[in-house]
Amino acid sequence: NPLRAILPFIPASSFKVANALIALETGVVRDVDEVIPHGGRPQPVAAWQRDMSIRDAVPLSAVPIFQEIARRVGLARYREWLPRLAYGNADPGEDVEHFWLRGPLAISAMEQVRFLGRLATGRLDASQAAQAAVRSVLLLERAGDAALFGKTGWTGRDVADPVGWWVGWVEGGN
Repeated sequence: NPLRAILPFIPASSFKVANALIALETGVVRDVDEVIPHGGRPQPVAAWQRDMSIRDAVPLSAVPIFQEIARRVGLARYREWLPRLAYGNADPGEDVEHFWLRGPLAISAMEQVRFLGRLATGRLDASQAAQAAVRSVLLLERAGDAALFGKTGWTGRDVADPVGWWVGWVEGGN
């Protein structure tokens, strides 16, 4: 659907890819294994009710961990980094804890492909170390000489027209 592929949608948890990269680049998180507090509040997903690293939080889509990261990054640095990464409309709005879950941040499927293509090949305007670290947490599976990298996202009940994402790439062969 070429028309839908260029329509921007809220990225939901697929934004954790860019968010992890921004956290590492700004130094608010030392590395993907630093343990980040979840805040102690009850959560809709039991698995989110613990402190964890980015490496643990990405596969679980642990919203409270990335909300803590977002508070540390702050809106001013998102306003710098989102355009630098050419991430969708690059608009974090005014709500640092929800802009990727409820908007105004939006990205099209084609923009996701371009962003992930640059990450997969180490061509984002970010350090090679941070890009490699983020790629490492996105690795889902290896089979022979192939590797599958990816992240899901689901806007759920936070928006009128929910959108589900599965973004990623395959490496192997040519």
